Amino acid sequence: MRKVAIIGRPNVGKSTLFNRIVGRRQSITESSSGTTRDRVSAVVKSRGRAFELTDTGGLDFKTGNSLSAFVRRQIDMAIKSADSFIFVCDITQGLTPLDEEIYDLLRKSGKPTVTTLNKADNESLAAGGSEFYKLGIADFCRVSAMHNIGISRLLHDVTNDLRPEKTRDEEKRPLIKIAIIGRPNMGKSSLVNILAREERLIVHEEPGTTRDSVDVYCETDNEVFLFTDTAGIRHKRKVKEAADIYGIYRAEDSIQRSDICVIMIDAREGLARDDIRLIKMAEEKGRGMIIAVNKWDLLKGVEMGLYEKTIRERLRAVRNIPILFTSCKTGLNTAEILPLVKLVFDNFKAEFSQAELDEMLEYINADGRFPIARFGIHARIKSIRQIKTSPPVFSIRLPCTGDIKREISAMLENCLSNELGLSGVPIKFEVEGKRNVVKRRKAGKKFKR
Repeated sequence: MRKVAIIGRPNVGKSTLFNRIVGRRQSITESSSGTTRDRVSAVVKSRGRAFELTDTGGLDFKTGNSLSAFVRRQIDMAIKSADSFIFVCDITQGLTPLDEEIYDLLRKSGKPTVTTLNKADNESLAAGGSEFYKLGIADFCRVSAMHNIGISRLLHDVTNDLRPEKTRDEEKRPLIKIAIIGRPNMGKSSLVNILAREERLIVHEEPGTTRDSVDVYCETDNEVFLFTDTAGIRHKRKVKEAADIYGIYRAEDSIQRSDICVIMIDAREGLARDDIRLIKMAEEKGRGMIIAVNKWDLLKGVEMGLYEKTIRERLRAVRNIPILFTSCKTGLNTAEILPLVKLVFDNFKAEFSQAELDEMLEYINADGRFPIARFGIHARIKSIRQIKTSPPVFSIRLPCTGDIKREISAMLENCLSNELGLSGVPIKFEVEGKRNVVKRRKAGKKFKR
């Protein structure tokens, strides 16, 4: 697939243009420069053609701190891996010496470049930009990413030499969408780099380095993975900068768009309150889950089995979630993550025949294992059927309902998880049955609530 990188100096509207072309607010936009740090990518389809679009940080040849050097390295890697460029300038500020330096760098690469003059918000501005002819370019795309002006022309120029795609291999294979989530400085970006086998994300000791939710595509022989590295999620009252707040919202949206969430926690800190909040968030949204206990190499003299038992005792929701002990620094168990992701994904998409469900129902009804505490009786589940996948949703029919769903859901979820092998997947229920009438065999009468 053609790779197109958006390149330009800081604060010329690259991220706004990226979001406009992609059709959603994926890259964070802020008036302050330096907001975008990682390479943010997304697949774009236009006129029957598809390409991978990458947003980059603002290119400045005068790097300051170590983090700026990492940003510059990511831009250099984007320039090297891209097949063509969208070179963005600010028409309101005219041609600057930095614009000339950047264009000279792109020209030397020998790759096709579409020069785009952004912020042409009205006819007067759109008629300007004559100083850019100094670059030796015959024509420009004058656009306003903010007001959706000239975007169709830009997409035409970008895709003009691409062939329409009739059938793509990616469409034949399942796309497994994985969100890597956790508190700041848990090693999320390091894990994505390991899984993608490429240095796609900035890894820095400064907490909160990742601000955008960054999509990284990775293909194997049989699967296509979409890893989403997210900003560190913490309670909003602990966040001060606006860009970090936007990053948290993007991370929450990434959970919604994913199939599987890999929740990373720090082995030295254990399961913190914010970690529990993330797990509950993923469970409420019906996502498959894996817990990665990272930095295990830094914890000495602790047994994995005892540590895992402690985690599971903290939260009911993690009873059937796989827990993997990892170290992104040493590579401990990182090779086990993708096979585990595929297992949970199969469970996430699992469909069961009615015969399988009937056989399981006969087993779990054998000894009347679901007490209804309020009435002091035992209920038999009359029937169970699957009504949905991703995640699996089951309809169960009972003699009565009332508060029964809350009473038996945990026990029934454990049975289904164990009997059907639905590890790592939250199981949802819809309960059918009479709400107010309960039969007491002992009295032989009907009682109304």
